Amino acid sequence: MLNPIDTAAVIRDGGATGTHPGQIHTGVAWWLGSCLVTTRGANRAVVGHDGHPVSIEYADRFARGTVNSHHYRCRTTVLTIAVDEQPCWTSGRT
Repeated sequence: MLNPIDTAAVIRDGGATGTHPGQIHTGVAWWLGSCLVTTRGANRAVVGHDGHPVSIEYADRFARGTVNSHHYRCRTTVLTIAVDEQPCWTSGRT
């Protein structure tokens, strides 16, 4: 990753946690999407965002990470706006 993060501070509680742009950046979203597909063998993913420009960038990077992960052929759908009560992304094996 060209723009590294402090993994001990950012990766915890089952995901990436931090403030943007100080502790975390959009490149982390690509890395998480790629890791999700690689470690879980996910072949489908749905990514949502709330329409905020930063959220759109994170969702786009996450989706690109899922699609580009080791050629697992993960089908990824990006929703334009997620409803707060629904999860922002899901994945699983079929």
